[in-house]
Amino acid sequence: MGSSKTAIRFGAVAAAVAIAATVGAATSAQASGPGPTGVVTAASGLNARQAPTTQATKTFAYQRGVTVGLYCRTTGTSVGGSRVWYSTNSSGTRWVTGAYVDASGPVPRCPSGATGDAKAVATTGLTLRSGPSTSDQVVAPLQSGSSVWARCKVRSQSVDSNDLWYYLESDSWASARYLRNVNGGPGANRIPVWCR
Repeated sequence: MGSSKTAIRFGAVAAAVAIAATVGAATSAQASGPGPTGVVTAASGLNARQAPTTQATKTFAYQRGVTVGLYCRTTGTSVGGSRVWYSTNSSGTRWVTGAYVDASGPVPRCPSGATGDAKAVATTGLTLRSGPSTSDQVVAPLQSGSSVWARCKVRSQSVDSNDLWYYLESDSWASARYLRNVNGGPGANRIPVWCR
């Protein structure tokens, strides 16, 4: 009987260790990323979205206290007085507002890594916005023929069957539907890279 009880206790301890290791691995996976991390501070958790706007589709949900990798930052919809948004995965499809994330250090501006901006010209008069949707706040008008420099792009609200939005050097956003990519010269990208 004694040896049987010992075996049972040993099995229970081994199972507990295995469970703890699994939980630890899941927690570490949340924090994976090429740079700073952040802790989710929202009491009820935090929704991640396809683009840095509250109008974008929800793609994930983080619980309070979870540590996430912060790949890069852009501006977007103002939440709680903050326009900062973070990309929390390598594919750029999980964006969270910085209002509810306590970052461990400075987060690089998107796109992460060295890359040149892309030049684009407005094909018609359009409106620059604070985030990648027509529901986001108007920042400034852009006249037809005006040039802008785009740092990167995301998929967000579709405008006339085009769901690409460009994140501009001016920390504003413009629908790619009304922009034409042009050669920006040496060191420039021909087409904006993805924001991630």
